[in-house]
Amino acid sequence: MTTFRKLKSGDWGIQTDVTVFDGMTITVTKKDESIVPAKVRNVVWQGQQDGRQITLCAIEQKEKHQHNKPYVGLGARRRCSCDSDCCERGCKCESHCNCQGGNIYDC
Repeated sequence: MTTFRKLKSGDWGIQTDVTVFDGMTITVTKKDESIVPAKVRNVVWQGQQDGRQITLCAIEQKEKHQHNKPYVGLGARRRCSCDSDCCERGCKCESHCNCQGGNIYDC
């Protein structure tokens, strides 16, 4: 069986009892018993545990989803009302500007 395991590095990896090699995609059983694929980056450790052969592997980490929302700062929940030129140059000088934290006159 192959399961996710937290490695000493702090990253998520897998623990498996099957033969694996770098770059291999393997199916992993999650706690809820669903199955997901994971790509082996490299073998971290191989050995015996509780009388069976196991392998610990680092896996390719999924990139975190990044939101394409403009920065509005200070917890404000409003969209930028500036023209694109204003936001591109980081202007905070105009009274309607909220693209960099809102109405901060520092020019």
